[in-house]
Amino acid sequence: MCCANGKTGGKDKCRMKLTEKMRYSSKLWEIEKTDGTGFLAMAIAYLFDKGISNVKDLTDEEIAEVEMSPREIMTTEYAQHLIAVARTIANYDLYIDVLPYLRFVYDI
Repeated sequence: MCCANGKTGGKDKCRMKLTEKMRYSSKLWEIEKTDGTGFLAMAIAYLFDKGISNVKDLTDEEIAEVEMSPREIMTTEYAQHLIAVARTIANYDLYIDVLPYLRFVYDI
């Protein structure tokens, strides 16, 4: 069984996939491992919804000013962390790695 996607395959193919994953998305992989796949997907969606250049320009003070109303689904702290991770993705140009990362993770 290949360790990358659960399908059968040779060791070389598996090693190549893991190397590919590490090259394209070590930081994305770290974010996903820390915060979860759903969180990473929301951060990427936020990044593309608000615009990469707009998110890159956010300061820590602006992120700290974000407040959620009590009727919102997520807490203020969660939203601030989400925006900070989206800013990290934008500042490190990790959005370039999103498509290869998703192709690797979901075997597209």
